[in-house]
Amino acid sequence: MPRIDQCEIARLRTIPLPAVLEKFGAEPDPADPRYQFKTAAGRLSIDRRGGDRFYCHDLEKGGGGAIDLAQALMTGKLDRGDKQAFKNAVQALGGRFDEQAIVQARSKQKQESERAPAAPPKLSQDPRHVEKVRDYLTQNRMIPDGWVNRLIQTGRVFPGVTEKGFVNACFALDNGSIEQRGLGDKPFHGVAGGDKGFFTLEIGKPKRIVYVESSIDAISYAYLAHQKGHKDFTVVSITGGLKERLQEHVKSALNAGREVVSAFDNDKAGDQYHARVIEVAPGARREKPEIGKDWNDQLKAVRSMQKHPEVKQAVEAEIDRRTREVGRGR
Repeated sequence: MPRIDQCEIARLRTIPLPAVLEKFGAEPDPADPRYQFKTAAGRLSIDRRGGDRFYCHDLEKGGGGAIDLAQALMTGKLDRGDKQAFKNAVQALGGRFDEQAIVQARSKQKQESERAPAAPPKLSQDPRHVEKVRDYLTQNRMIPDGWVNRLIQTGRVFPGVTEKGFVNACFALDNGSIEQRGLGDKPFHGVAGGDKGFFTLEIGKPKRIVYVESSIDAISYAYLAHQKGHKDFTVVSITGGLKERLQEHVKSALNAGREVVSAFDNDKAGDQYHARVIEVAPGARREKPEIGKDWNDQLKAVRSMQKHPEVKQAVEAEIDRRTREVGRGR
């Protein structure tokens, strides 16, 4: 194999990351198409500030520049000691990007960076919009009326109208940004108005802190725990935030003498979030929904069981099946 020219390496490293992702067939996330992608290496984020670094969530590794990215996409891993994979990535980029293609990609990136970001949804006090959000949370998500009314009254949840006129259920996050949920048939989920923040609910005088993945999960968990007589706890939704911010939050909880509970979704992503927690809190307890993937699934199952005995029978059978699988070590 001919020796790779250092000037060519330097040239290829500067290819904008979105252009590399496009060439390798990555799919932009509709909720955040400029920074979040579905790729052959799993879920991937581009740094919002510089735009020249990326993080592979499934690999729990990040890198910088087009060559690192191509290597991750081609091999499903990021091993900087793998010289052959590095050479293959350089050759693949060189075959896809001539000088004109790189110039065009940079021009497109410049235009994207200069484009004004979408404005966050505007708070609506239209009674019709409030009712649509209330119906979505009480009927679709089966959160009890009293809890929904309280969240709306305190401004933690509100109807937001986007620039295109869509009404979304909005959840106020701790850093001023907003988590949104679409109310239509096609589910929309995203964060607007800044980086991904946390959604927090406090019950009583918190002695423990419970981490979940979304605002709806936080509300659902809090209700279920409260119904069981639990008190004095905080539920925090990390809203897909960065690993570093989650770990900083966990460290702060430990320093405040709080018990840490990892209650992420019952899936691969939830396992990865749990791994991040126990890196800094090895004694953290893990809780998983007994039915479904997340705590809203559990809430809907519990409330359905209260109304329909046949649902209760099916749910109990599923819980029993899962318990047996755990006992067999599966």
